[in-house]
Amino acid sequence: MSIWTIEPRDRLILGDGRPKDAVGHRAASLDLPLPTTIAGAIRARIGRDATGHFGLSTEQALQIAVHGPLLTELGQSNGWLVPAPADALWHKKDDGSFVLRRLRPRPLAEGVQSDMPYALQHVAIAPDARPLPGKPARGPGLWRWSEFERWLSAPLLDQDVPADTPSSPDRPRYGLPLPLHDERIHVALEPGGRTAMDGALFSFDGIRLQTPSRARLALTCHCADARLEAGMLTLGGKRQQSYLDPLEDAAWPEKPSDPPAGDVWRVMLLTPAVFQDGFLPAKGQLFGQQVIAAAVDRPQGLHGWDVRRNKTGRQRGPKPLRWMARAGSVYWIKAPASDNARADLLTRMWLQPCSDDEQHRRDGLGLIVVGRA
Repeated sequence: MSIWTIEPRDRLILGDGRPKDAVGHRAASLDLPLPTTIAGAIRARIGRDATGHFGLSTEQALQIAVHGPLLTELGQSNGWLVPAPADALWHKKDDGSFVLRRLRPRPLAEGVQSDMPYALQHVAIAPDARPLPGKPARGPGLWRWSEFERWLSAPLLDQDVPADTPSSPDRPRYGLPLPLHDERIHVALEPGGRTAMDGALFSFDGIRLQTPSRARLALTCHCADARLEAGMLTLGGKRQQSYLDPLEDAAWPEKPSDPPAGDVWRVMLLTPAVFQDGFLPAKGQLFGQQVIAAAVDRPQGLHGWDVRRNKTGRQRGPKPLRWMARAGSVYWIKAPASDNARADLLTRMWLQPCSDDEQHRRDGLGLIVVGRA
């Protein structure tokens, strides 16, 4: 079994890396766990024996490849959920409905120069699109696979989408919102009494894998290690427990039967990626193909705790902060000319990690899918 579901028993506390004192004794949570969090939890499950002893070396644990997470809507066939693409723009019209538009690479006009590396083109709305109806609107944080598959294979210049419900007029009827946040306030008590200590009021933010419509969500990951077994899993802060179960007779979304048409392909990140050049892969290439444009939001921090001693023998401690390209980022690449090369490239890229460093790829950072430009 390779596909596993992780369903938290309670809320997930996923620290965003900031100390509590920096935000007024409030521990903020991420919207979704990082791939490294999932990889660490799975490796801990594999390495721990019946007595609770961890029997693997750090090097052995890091060799276990764990790809994910992807969200799935439980009880739904093909209920995969993906982050909203960065090349999708929403605008709200006067009648309350929404217009979904897409960005496309546009060559620089004559006489215009840019300081972007590798002569990247800029991305903009197609010039033949309808005039903008108003200010941009906030779209759904998650897209259903059926919606996303159409966006990958045949993206439209414009698409009209009605509002969700009369009670939610500011949200299009499309996809699902990100999981709900659940913040709880705590207080420390004076020893021997029931009075609160001065200055000891603090809060912890977490997420629940459900949506306002009560859709039940679960995290999924891919791990082919035969030692992994179903059971309880410690995930996130405060040692919260989750259920780990195999997803019977299921596989991640299959790649298209035919490679995308055209000389340019779209590549989208389903999980954050770490590149040595910030938002761009090394040498401006993905799987050997030149990147010609990118739609990337502000960076996301990769943080965590290093359980290994460094070469100087220093104690374990926090890892250096690394910046990642966010999930949902879109890259446009030049496609191979021959049919055989295109088919081979699609197979090598589909739902494979694309981060520059091999360890980051084993951690599942940078899972990608490919579509038509």
